[in-house]
Parts: sequence; C-alpha cells; structure tokens
Amino acid sequence: KVNNFTQAAEETFYLNILLSAIITLLISFIIVLYVRRIHLKLDKLASHDDLTDLPNRRCFHEELAKLLLLKERNNSQLSLVFIDIDNFKYVNDTKGHDVGDKVLISLAKTLNSNVRKSDFVARWGGEEFIILLIDSDINQAQIIAEQLRSQVAQSNQLAQYAQQQVTISLGVTSANEKDNADTILKRADLALYKAKSAGKNCIVSS
Repeated sequence: KVNNFTQAAEETFYLNILLSAIITLLISFIIVLYVRRIHLKLDKLASHDDLTDLPNRRCFHEELAKLLLLKERNNSQLSLVFIDIDNFKYVNDTKGHDVGDKVLISLAKTLNSNVRKSDFVARWGGEEFIILLIDSDINQAQIIAEQLRSQVAQSNQLAQYAQQQVTISLGVTSANEKDNADTILKRADLALYKAKSAGKNCIVSS
C-alpha cells in the first residue's frame, strides 16, 4: 500500500509538472499573440488615416519611393492623381465637422471602389486625396480621373451627406525618367491648383 501510495504521489507530481508546463506554454502563446496584435495595430495607426482608414501621407511617400524604383528598373508607367474636394470648407463651416467627416469617409470609399486593386489611394490631408495609378500612362490616367470626377459629382450619397452636390478637382501627371518624388508631386500639385483656378469640378493634366 505504501508503494502504491508513493507511486500515485509521484504520478500526481509529474502530472502537475506537465500541466504547469502546458499552462505556461499556453500563456506564453497568448501573450505573443496579444503583443503581435498590438504591434499590428500600432503599425496601422502609424501608416493609416484613422478617419477614412486609407493610407496616410507617410505611407504614401513610402509607396511612391518604391514604385519609382520599380518604374526605373522595369521601365514601366506610373501616374499620379491629386484630388481636392471643392468648397469643402463651406460644408464644414455651415453643416458641421461631423457632416464633413461623413463626406470624407464616403469619398474615400468612392475613390477606392472606382480604381483597380493594384492602384494606391491615400489621404494626403484635410480634404485632399492622392492616387498612384500603376502601369498607367497620362492618357489612361486622364480617363480614370474623369471617371472619378463624374462618379463623385453624380453620387447621391455624397450629396445627401453634404446637403448639396459634392464635386472634386483633379491634377494629373505621369512620371518621366528624370522624376523623383518631389518633382512628380510638385507637378501634380500645380495641375490641381490650375484645376481649382479653372472653376473646379474639372481635370488638368501636366
């Protein structure tokens, strides 16, 4: 009986050690998953706009630098569309920032759903958005820009949120062999400025 008791005690002892090891491994695994999830959330917060969930300016710059290198290496096409919501300050000032936020969120979804999966849509800041069109020359970029302009102008949802028609102005350009990030952005920004000066709700290419 003493031997049986001793054997049972030993078995219980080793079983407890095994259970403790399993529990420790499970806890460690859960902690690793939790930390990884936190890191992913922090990475997304650093690279995405929290209102529209689009990539932010920092993320856009990283993507543009990468695509310019690919363009140089593969001799591919790359175009850029700079977008500004017309009269957005009036909407914010007269309808309230909550209405303005709804317009921004809805526009972000409209832009994302009307470009190809390979293209890159980002929020530049404020009421400005920017799109990288992969493997697109200036003619293709103009066609896509016109589709976006028309889609926004005809959007009942945007008009309902803003309580007026929402339109956008667009500046379009394509990268050439001498371009870097600064030169292509300046050219697109100038084209956008000309579109705003030309009466808004239009496209200017540069």
